[in-house]
Amino acid sequence: MSNLSALKVIAFTYLLSICISTQAQHRHALLVGISEYANHSGWTDIHGENDVKIIRKALSNTQIAELTGRNATHANIVHELELLIKRVRKGDVAYIHFSCHGQPFEDLDGDEQDGWDESFVPYDAKMFYEKGVYEGERHLTDDKLNTYLIRLRNKLGYGGMIYVVVDACHSGGAYRGDEDATADENQDISPDRLVFERGVNVGFSKDKVYTPSDDRRTHYFIDTKEGMSPIVVLEACLPGQRNCEIMRNGSYYGALSYSVASVLRGKVLNRDKTWIRNVEKTMKDVLPKWNTQTMVVEESK
Repeated sequence: MSNLSALKVIAFTYLLSICISTQAQHRHALLVGISEYANHSGWTDIHGENDVKIIRKALSNTQIAELTGRNATHANIVHELELLIKRVRKGDVAYIHFSCHGQPFEDLDGDEQDGWDESFVPYDAKMFYEKGVYEGERHLTDDKLNTYLIRLRNKLGYGGMIYVVVDACHSGGAYRGDEDATADENQDISPDRLVFERGVNVGFSKDKVYTPSDDRRTHYFIDTKEGMSPIVVLEACLPGQRNCEIMRNGSYYGALSYSVASVLRGKVLNRDKTWIRNVEKTMKDVLPKWNTQTMVVEESK
């Protein structure tokens, strides 16, 4: 091979590496946040839309799609997930965020040891089963979400990355001002302050009674087939814990969302997962002393 030919090969290889590197830096996000739920849905108001605002500001160089309030219906969420799958390319990074209510949903295919799927509650989902009126078709279960995540992972390929943040819970207590808890930013005991919780201890089922899980594991591994992108899922609390909001600068936020936004500010998302350890530390720092909720991490092997 002549020197000129060798130089052409080197130049081509260099340009190809630049193209691949540039492509790998494309970042896409879908942010879902709900504060006020539909009337007669059974759900009380929370502050999920506040989370979307701070996460949006924290994500640098990212193409962002948002669904908030009454726009965050089951149909719209599914539609945006489909669009996200179409947009991404090999080597891209995808970020998906849910700040909403969560609810245990009766496991119908037998893949859950405790008999309950996790589910996220869109704007138009109701809390209770009512035959012929609402039978759970607008809940977004983890099984449903996983079908989209698998497609995303296959589309992104091994060089890509997916982060999923779920600031909801799946068992929580009643919606009331707790006698020994406060969402006050100074973490003082204040019985007259309302504690906003993002979930209920009532499972969605035709006739099955939900019992909160006592599973204390904080780390899970997700199966990965050849060619799939890595994935990390952050959840705000253990299955049997309450996910309570915190107050900062006069506004309520999910503790996990606030921590993620604080850690990601000024950073660019890529395959480096080390920032997650800082989220866990930050979340422990911002939670009131009475709140022992623990972040859960699920990641690909």
